[in-house]
Amino acid sequence: MQGKPCRAILALVLAFLVLNVFVVMHAEVAFSLTEQISLSRMLSHLEIITQQPRPYGSPELLIVRDYLAANLAEMGYEVTIQEFGEGVLGYNVIATKRITDENAEPRILLVGAHYDSYVGSLGADDNGSGTVALLELAQLLKNVASPLEIRFLFFDGEEIGLLGSLHHADSLSEQELNRIVAMINLDMFAHRTSTSLRLSTLDGIHNYLVALMGPVPHYPSPGSDHATFAQLAIPAVSIHQMGSRLNTYHTPNDSIDIINTELLEEGTSIALQAIIALIGGAAPEPRLLNLGPDWNNIADAPDMSRRLAEFLGRSIN
Repeated sequence: MQGKPCRAILALVLAFLVLNVFVVMHAEVAFSLTEQISLSRMLSHLEIITQQPRPYGSPELLIVRDYLAANLAEMGYEVTIQEFGEGVLGYNVIATKRITDENAEPRILLVGAHYDSYVGSLGADDNGSGTVALLELAQLLKNVASPLEIRFLFFDGEEIGLLGSLHHADSLSEQELNRIVAMINLDMFAHRTSTSLRLSTLDGIHNYLVALMGPVPHYPSPGSDHATFAQLAIPAVSIHQMGSRLNTYHTPNDSIDIINTELLEEGTSIALQAIIALIGGAAPEPRLLNLGPDWNNIADAPDMSRRLAEFLGRSIN
């Protein structure tokens, strides 16, 4: 009888040691990749995408769309252009990092940023900062082995109502939604007058993603693409900024000259650290959804956010 407790204790000790080795290994990977973040590469991208305002439906936005797609394809990703809308069309750019086992149905991590700007704005901070950070994350993670499928989502139409993320959510099958473990959003976090970063969740509640990103203040905010996925009970967080934006918000003055390069690096770094932690096993099992037969018709509703909330209220198991 004494042998069984001893074996149990030994098993617990071994499990503890293995877990700590696992954590240390991924901490080393995160540190190594963080050291490789290239500010010059991000600023080079930012210089190109902020030459002209790029509002929804504009020719300038199509140029940026093609620029993003070309860079992602050159990195070796499977790139998809997701068209949506009627009349004036929008385009999400999606780069997918698949796992090597083609027969598996892995859990999915979404990492996103909107690449459209407000009408008349060069959109360096809003949201060139998130766009180039997402490009940098894709660059750094392209050769990292991952048990998670990672989807890098460049959303269109955020400035006129989260259109791109709403359409993308609507395009996902119920099976895909059940496999999503988290959504990390990057939106407007590198203004020169900002004092620090902040994290935004839809309801202000501290979810496990906030914990993975360290001691960064967090606040409730429905104002970016993370909100779309949070309404579907997917853990979601948006990396944002604290402090004043003076008179540059949604104006031509939102140019590359107002970028706080330290915050640009810091925001990219905390997103990268969280992604490595998720790859390393920090993601819990996703909550199961039962969205019903009408799910794929939600995009036809005039108020998709309301419909999403209705589904959320009645269908979470």
